[in-house]
Amino acid sequence: MKLDPFFTFLLGIVVTWSVYHFFYIKDRVADRQKTFAAYPRTYDVVSASALIAGACLVIQSVGRRLLQSLAEKMLPRDRWAHQVFALKQRRFSEMAFKSIYFLSLTFAAFFYLHSESWWPKLLGGRGDESELFKDYPNQESHPFTHIYFYISAGYHVACFISLLLSPKLPDFYETLLPCVCAMLLIFFSYQGNFLRVGSIILFCHDFCDIFSCGCKVFVDTRHKVVTFFLFACLVVSWGYLRLFAFPVAALFPIFKNVKSMKATADGEDWGFFVCLLLTLFVMNIY
Repeated sequence: MKLDPFFTFLLGIVVTWSVYHFFYIKDRVADRQKTFAAYPRTYDVVSASALIAGACLVIQSVGRRLLQSLAEKMLPRDRWAHQVFALKQRRFSEMAFKSIYFLSLTFAAFFYLHSESWWPKLLGGRGDESELFKDYPNQESHPFTHIYFYISAGYHVACFISLLLSPKLPDFYETLLPCVCAMLLIFFSYQGNFLRVGSIILFCHDFCDIFSCGCKVFVDTRHKVVTFFLFACLVVSWGYLRLFAFPVAALFPIFKNVKSMKATADGEDWGFFVCLLLTLFVMNIY
């Protein structure tokens, strides 16, 4: 069944609602930034993500050239035509870069955040759910949460640019929708000071992508045992983190706290965040 019309329709809703949401909350965010010095600044995430996106594109381009010789050794040249082999080389290099990126970022996130009072036990922490929204919206989080958002925003912007510049494949809208949702969630979560729960959501998704990209590195090589091992790790991590920990440690606490948080009384557009999060969760199931 071809779902492109559905994904296109959903993408239109998400983008339109995002524009409305930005103008709906911008004055309230400006007031919070004036009254609370530690409140996240919109300019910071925009400027940092732009710089990091550019760096990601440059590093990926350089890495593709550096890994070309490794790709030639690991990929069986006689299996494909020259043009197809060149595309396989490109994907090998890109996925290798992404695997290293996700491995490094998730390791750093766990290292810096696992001892925080709000980091969930499901993810190896000892935090309590009540700490997630304590003192919100004037909530001060660990400095690494800001860095985590900057890097993640820049990476997804780079992916978005790469996707638009690449040949349009049959799964274009299927790939574009979660990419756009991720960018918007990162931006508006930072703007709304949802750094704690946002970091949990990022971690649940980034950890799985270590194995997702790793599978794509080895799938065209002769190392089938490594491919099957990475795929098994992907299935386990996807089931635990994206389908279990993500809703339990992030979605459910949001639903439970949404009525008690101060922002609700101020007219926060909670429906927007719920829509994006549920879209992301449905895409995880899909």
